This record gives sequence, C-alpha cells and structure tokens, in this order.
Amino acid sequence: VSVPPENARAKGTWFAPFFASAEDLGWLVYLNRSVDPMRPATRAEVVATFLQVLNVKRDWPTGTMFDDVPRSIPYADCIETAATHSLVSGYTDDQGNLTGLFGPADPVNRASMAKMIATAMDLYLENSPSFQPE
Repeated sequence: VSVPPENARAKGTWFAPFFASAEDLGWLVYLNRSVDPMRPATRAEVVATFLQVLNVKRDWPTGTMFDDVPRSIPYADCIETAATHSLVSGYTDDQGNLTGLFGPADPVNRASMAKMIATAMDLYLENSPSFQPE
C-alpha cells in the first residue's frame, strides 16, 4: 500500500506500510483507527485476525463456550468459531484441565502464537490446493 496508515499513531513508524495494508484490507482489528499499535495484541484480536486472513467463515456466538466470552464482547464470534474448530481451547489448570476461561483481553505470548500458527496451518492450509510447502 503506497498511502500512509489512517491511524495517526502508526504514521511514520517502521511498520506503517504493514499497518496501512491491514487497514486497506479491512481487517477487523484495524478498523478502530485510534487503537495504539504499540500495545500488545490481545488473544481475541489475534484469533480474529487469523480467521480473517485465512477467510474462515465465522459462527454466530452463543456466549456459552467460555465463562469470560459473552456474546457482547468484540470478536466473540471469532473466539467461538476458533474453539469449535479446535484452533484454540482456552486456559488449562496445572493438571491440564480446561478452566472454562479464554482470556480475550489478555496479551498473546510467543508460545500461544506458535501453537496457533501450527494449528491453523494444519486446519486451514495444508489440505488446500494453494498450499505449497518448501
């Protein structure tokens, strides 16, 4: 994209062209032009971006999959779709049991990103005709 980003905080940064591209593509997470691009991405934002980039159809949210994901929060549909597809499963306790929490506003760590990337490739890319591994 050869135009600057609409988000004033992203202008003049090293990531400005990438930010402008995401805005131009209409990615949900980039529609709010006042968001601070330097703050950590939330788990909900990352899931929403993954689904949108991979063109995954989203389900209507029920608000019953996770105790902390009511239908009314941003990206609830993305979170529930990702959980239905087993892209995400939410938090577990020390014994590996699901807690019923997803943590939509929690920042994403590298371990979670690696898991989501690998799982998304398995779910959405490896069986598609356009996937060409190196």
